[in-house]
Amino acid sequence: ILELHTLGVRSVYSQEDVTSFARVITGWTVVPPRQDPQLGGTFTFNPRMHEPGTQTIIGEAYADAGFDQGRRVLGDLARHSATAQHVAHKLAKHFVADDPALALVERLAKRFRDTEGDLKEVAKALVASPEAWATPRSKLRRPTEWIVASLRATGVNVTDVRPVMQVQNLLGEPLWRPPAPNGFADDDATWLDGLSQRLD
Repeated sequence: ILELHTLGVRSVYSQEDVTSFARVITGWTVVPPRQDPQLGGTFTFNPRMHEPGTQTIIGEAYADAGFDQGRRVLGDLARHSATAQHVAHKLAKHFVADDPALALVERLAKRFRDTEGDLKEVAKALVASPEAWATPRSKLRRPTEWIVASLRATGVNVTDVRPVMQVQNLLGEPLWRPPAPNGFADDDATWLDGLSQRLD
């Protein structure tokens, strides 16, 4: 959560913060499907599995409040300036360029902070930014995005998803099976070798 979804790698947190946050979210689990077929897989908080106590994360002490302790930490992480910077960079990298203009990233991060993380507003800022349109259109779509766009463009009505999944496997982006916790790479170099397979 700290590295991939909020603050970003090598930012403001330490390994001690990671350990403390792990303690905060102890007890966060899902209802086992065998235990309750209707609610199986839904989120639940189990206080018996929660490690009690005050935890300090990025210099802030969070008193034990069970589930609400974790909600408070997540809220603060979402509002942190490092999160704004991290999310802004990821969006600019995905939609504009592998090495996006610093001015674009800063504009998106500011919009993130100003709107308390409203991603719709950040997306509007991205589309309205001159850097998004001035940058050469060289960004490759990842295989799954390319497949979906191809299906939409050709008007193909998919009734059996298995061939689509086979193509995803062939192009190196199997559904829900990234090679690492940070997901599939989002840079051109990773997907460039597969262009001939896409054409085939």
